[in-house]
Amino acid sequence: SLSWESEIVSSWKKGLKFVFSLSWESDALLMGYTNECINIVAELLNTWEALSISNVIRSVEFMYFMTVTSLEHGAMKTEEDSVLWSSKFFSCVMNSNWEAQYSLIEELVSCGEIVKGNIMATEFSPNTMIITKGHWDPLEGINLLTFARSLLFCTKYMMMTVGALILEEFESSEYDPLKDNIARNLTNIEYLVKLSHGLLLCKNSLNHFSSTKQTVGLKDYTNNIESDLKELVQRLRPEEQGNLIELCQNRSKEKGGHSTWKYTVELIQNNFLELEPKVDETPLSGEITISIDFLYTLRTRRTDSDHVRKVLAVIVDTYKGSEYSAFNRDLASMTPEQLCLNVEIGRFLKLVLEKHKDVIAEVERGWDFIMITIASWFISISISKSVHHYSQFVQFVVSLCELLVSFVGHFLKDEEASKSVLYEEWTKLFASETYLILRQSWCALAESTVQDNLKPISLLHMDLMGQAICQLCEWNIPGATFVTLENINEFMNTSMKTIMSPHIPVQITSYLMLTNAVPQLVKKDENHDENNLNKLSCQSCLPSFNMAQNVVTALLQDFSLGVSCAVSPHTDGYTYTLAYLMLWCWLLEMCRSCESQLRYVYTLWIKERNLIPHIIESIFKLMPESVLHLGETNIKKKQELFMSRPVSSLDTWSSEKLSHFSCWLYCELLRILPAVARQWTAEADPKFLSFVDKLTSTYVSPILCHEEMMAIKDEQKAFDNVQVQTHSAVREVIAVYTVEETSTELIIKLAANHPLSPPKVEISKAIKISSNQNRQLLMQLTIFLTHQNGSIWDGLLLWKSNLDKKFEGVEECYICFSIVHQSSHQLPKMTCGTCKKKFHSFCLYKWFTTSNMSTCPICRNHF
Repeated sequence: SLSWESEIVSSWKKGLKFVFSLSWESDALLMGYTNECINIVAELLNTWEALSISNVIRSVEFMYFMTVTSLEHGAMKTEEDSVLWSSKFFSCVMNSNWEAQYSLIEELVSCGEIVKGNIMATEFSPNTMIITKGHWDPLEGINLLTFARSLLFCTKYMMMTVGALILEEFESSEYDPLKDNIARNLTNIEYLVKLSHGLLLCKNSLNHFSSTKQTVGLKDYTNNIESDLKELVQRLRPEEQGNLIELCQNRSKEKGGHSTWKYTVELIQNNFLELEPKVDETPLSGEITISIDFLYTLRTRRTDSDHVRKVLAVIVDTYKGSEYSAFNRDLASMTPEQLCLNVEIGRFLKLVLEKHKDVIAEVERGWDFIMITIASWFISISISKSVHHYSQFVQFVVSLCELLVSFVGHFLKDEEASKSVLYEEWTKLFASETYLILRQSWCALAESTVQDNLKPISLLHMDLMGQAICQLCEWNIPGATFVTLENINEFMNTSMKTIMSPHIPVQITSYLMLTNAVPQLVKKDENHDENNLNKLSCQSCLPSFNMAQNVVTALLQDFSLGVSCAVSPHTDGYTYTLAYLMLWCWLLEMCRSCESQLRYVYTLWIKERNLIPHIIESIFKLMPESVLHLGETNIKKKQELFMSRPVSSLDTWSSEKLSHFSCWLYCELLRILPAVARQWTAEADPKFLSFVDKLTSTYVSPILCHEEMMAIKDEQKAFDNVQVQTHSAVREVIAVYTVEETSTELIIKLAANHPLSPPKVEISKAIKISSNQNRQLLMQLTIFLTHQNGSIWDGLLLWKSNLDKKFEGVEECYICFSIVHQSSHQLPKMTCGTCKKKFHSFCLYKWFTTSNMSTCPICRNHF
């Protein structure tokens, strides 16, 4: 506990004061004692996993107390003593364990930087795909939090020694660290270099591996470290700042220039010293050579479009016949250098698409070359069954995925381009096969995550392919699908495995592909009815559905009504809960995307398997505590959780995001299947139902009522003989159906807990058809709004259609030429026995009285 930690620190301080007050035989003996103290704190930092940021600051507080006490009692008498103290202090914290982590993390980050193209494509180990047996932990053996904790400890300690961070107990002390040259030596530029590079490694670890459990909480550490280091660097004298940058530049040169150290230089210059970013203005060689170095330099420097055009023209003219061409080729037959060259060609083409796309049309066959390159390279991936140079293969695949996203994105951003012959050719000839190969390549790795463990290089391979798939899915391009009718069964079987993966990005990617496949799945199910429920596409998800549902039910069974369960990421509970919610989202999307008849079949499948009670109960136990406490404060802010869909990208998922997901899913359930939810209320526990009713009325009903009103406003232009008014404040819709010069008025009033309670429907002014027909129309609409999963607008369409049918084929009155009499509101009922023409009784009576005849106005025969 916090008080317990305070007592420990206080006891150590008292003991330390006593020790320094003693007479020591030699300064070396005293330094040996203090060195032991430093070792104890360092061991705590480097081994105790539960140590929080506040605990780190307490440890710093103690170490700083030791430093101040040493200075006050003369333990450090010269500047050499302070340098020795500084060396001992940092070497204890950055001990052999820390150095080992430093090397592992540097290798990890370098791997990510190379794969993503930030560092020049080159060979690095390992060169084989690594899939190992065991629990899912791709960064096993790497402890990023321990590493960051030591960095934070050192930066906080430095902050205290230069007076940037002063504890209350030292505010009245005569000792002033700013005026003490000895204390100033404790801030060593060599260590600032190492701390700055360590910070960069932490930041880049977050960029590349944010989905792993080792990065949980790392962002808070990096923010603290970055803030402190920025102040420390800004406090240095100008010449010291120059020395700091020079030291980093020298480290970068030692590593060959293509290392993470060059980004450490940028971190210090741009982030800490807030200098203008420097752009390499060194002119490129006039000679164009299609080489790794040349293409890397081209894309990392400021280059004019004319030079880019010339390089593109050379590549287009020479690539196909070259020995390094990867067109329709088994990549295992290529050397590492050839693969790396293709990586740089892919990244160059991406650069052209994003920054110099105007030059593509200026190069003969420029657009065709890019399109064929993408399609051919994907074919090469599909025929490469074994890969000898795995690290280069990963770079090749990642650069190709990024090129694909840039190529497709170009057509989405440019409306004119989306109508071009080129885009039509892409969608008809290449897109389907390309997406299929991409999905199958990703699945080969994703399936292994269910039982096996991937190492970092394979994790990057899978995740970066997944990012491309997610982007293509979220764009929702018409016709762009990862499944065809021929391979639906294989697709569903694989998806049900991967959505249960312990790796969250795999689950997200699986869910988005399932959503992308909904049109094909709905099309497959169109021929099935209520007698073929076991043949529906959703039947294939039932085993996974039941497994996830059983785990989630067991996980939440001890949580009572109104108590929120926060599920921790990177646990089995989180895996199954996320899979369960995503399968429900996919199922609701199936219901949303089909016609009413198939929607009825899907809802029958759901009801027969009794799925609704489980999901509603689970959702209400997963909602955040702030939502479950039905106060009147921040209602609009809480409503946003139900309105906004959680981002489906591969970003970090947390307990809070899962709670947000459950809120949004509940709103979706009521939006798409209102009648199913309404039927659940008839069998629900009264106490639970009362709570659900209040929460729905507070957060969800206002949202759905507003959506119903807005949908009616947007759609009513489609009506030719119905005028609709909406009154949002009272949740009321008034529709006036007009035939000729007469009308009928329909009023629909939504319940306060809509859609849990059915709407009230009444006709205030009716066309004078028979009372039975009026009752029949009203009953049809009421039944639809109560028992069918349609919107209010759907109900209005039904009502109008029924009225229209009443008048279909009805002859007009041959006196007034109207169907409905303008005053009596009756239809023509009086029929001539000879000519069979129909008349309104009122019109016929007027004809008889004004003409003084009792003959038919048309045939003149006796009526």
